[in-house]
Order: sequence, then structure tokens, then C-alpha cells
Amino acid sequence: MDLEGTRPSELARRLGVSKEAIGEPVDEKVATGMVERVTDPTDGRAVLVRFLGGVDALAVADGPWADRGLAPE
Repeated sequence: MDLEGTRPSELARRLGVSKEAIGEPVDEKVATGMVERVTDPTDGRAVLVRFLGGVDALAVADGPWADRGLAPE
């Protein structure tokens, strides 16, 4: 996942799943405080998923998110 945020559809593409399938895993990460959903500043209709400020992106890069294509790029 890009540090500035990534659209859920792009996360789904990187993981090789459908756009519909990405919603629940993102919801779970939002609930734990790992990520947040924000409005895409380049397109007010779109949403970005991004790491919250308290998350150590370098630790995430080596963790299970890295294996799934979600580590910061």
C-alpha cells in the first residue's frame, strides 16, 4: 500500500482478488486502527486507504502485509 494512500480497487488488483472482496479485510484493518479511509484529494468521489500516523510503515513492510502486496511502496 502506498504511504499516501491506495484506492481499494488497486489493493484488490495487487492481491489478485475482486474489488468486492477487498472491503471486509479493509474494514477489519480500519477497526483495529491500522488504516483509515480518506477522500482522494484528486477525485472527491474516490476513497483512499492509508496507514494511520501511528503505524510504523517499516515494520509493516516486513510483516504479513508485505506478502499480500500491501506493504508501503
